[in-house]
Amino acid sequence: MFLSLSVAACGDGGPSTGQCTGRIGTTPVDGPIDSEASQIHRIRKTSCATVDTAIFELSSGGGAMKIRGVGPWSNVGGMVAYTTATYPLPPTSESTILRSWELLSPTSRPSFSSGTITLHSVPPRQQGSFQMRFDDGSAVDCSFDLRRGETEGEDIDCGDGGDFDD
Repeated sequence: MFLSLSVAACGDGGPSTGQCTGRIGTTPVDGPIDSEASQIHRIRKTSCATVDTAIFELSSGGGAMKIRGVGPWSNVGGMVAYTTATYPLPPTSESTILRSWELLSPTSRPSFSSGTITLHSVPPRQQGSFQMRFDDGSAVDCSFDLRRGETEGEDIDCGDGGDFDD
């Protein structure tokens, strides 16, 4: 088992995988996540006073549900480094991992009631699950293992010891 984990950690490991069940209002989102549209990618900082940004994108149900989350990028690749933690949805001021969480589709939906996201980073991939609940009683539960997408932007030398994950 140790050998297979080591081999998987050496590269991206292939397309994103995962599964969603439930509905948002009357929109079903059951099925596998979209293996190409679902990913985590990095946007490099534009000044030494900022940090790199992680963009979490997930699509399921043939595009019936699209999610976008934003958080700080960890130097080992992803939103969190080698830890498992659960955060509230929508993000609160106490959350330093997830800055924003957007439900991009369906555009016609009930009000968001509550949710959580559990993140576990196994660089270069982002793994975890999330649950969302809506005021009409509908709910979605998803698990994911996201591939790492392309990094956007140029590296800025801030004299901080370099970039460890590229």
